Amino acid sequence: MRQRGVHSTSVGEKPTLVLGPLTPASHYTGLEGQLGIYYGNKSHGVLQSFQVSLQPSRAWGGDAEHVPLVIAASTVEGRLASRQQTCQEVNVKCRCPFQGSPLMEIQFLLPDNTPRTLHLKLPVVVSKFMERRTFSAQDFFSLWRNESFILHEVTSIVDLAHRLRGSLIHLARCVQLGGALELLTGLDANPDNLVLAGVFASRESGVEHVKPAFAPSVVLTRIELGTGRHRGKIRIAVRSDSHLLAQAVRQLIILQAC
Repeated sequence: MRQRGVHSTSVGEKPTLVLGPLTPASHYTGLEGQLGIYYGNKSHGVLQSFQVSLQPSRAWGGDAEHVPLVIAASTVEGRLASRQQTCQEVNVKCRCPFQGSPLMEIQFLLPDNTPRTLHLKLPVVVSKFMERRTFSAQDFFSLWRNESFILHEVTSIVDLAHRLRGSLIHLARCVQLGGALELLTGLDANPDNLVLAGVFASRESGVEHVKPAFAPSVVLTRIELGTGRHRGKIRIAVRSDSHLLAQAVRQLIILQAC
């Protein structure tokens, strides 16, 4: 899954603060995750008053009791010497499906006491708490046609990124969201369409009329490649027992495919 793992701010043409890599230092199990954020001072001076604040996404609202992610982070040193690197450990616990990502606000003083503030997104998305799942054709279409799944369907028609046009293998790899969705072959009559499935490891299931084996919230996805005058476009359809989860997965697929 595409990530922006390194960020930098500069004075003139020289980088001052470098962040990353975020993804290689992360680990997720079920509804919990741990990741390390590395901060490095690339300047020849000292960065003072270094502070990092992790905040919920604005899309989650202001009710702290109902935010989907509980975030706990270690403190960081308030002073970064020249060429010094430090790591902040972050633990996250997911309560329910969500859209968007937590926000990071980084404040510090440059060697000449000029204040700097960076606003970034912490790369924690709902797919981190999902697992790929294989279904037989019978089980897949039983869920796909389930009334609850149909009611929660979300769709989009978007332009496919030029780098992915003509390469079904690369597209399939991208839309699996780093292993959150399983590519199911042989289910669609058109071999150029992609069918995928995954589960959100929720403690409670909202799925109606589904076998106990399917207790976690299920996400089913179908991606159609446009032909003729629609060449270069894809249609994304996501169905789930959770409307919010369907919306979140659709948005992540769009970010990867466009």
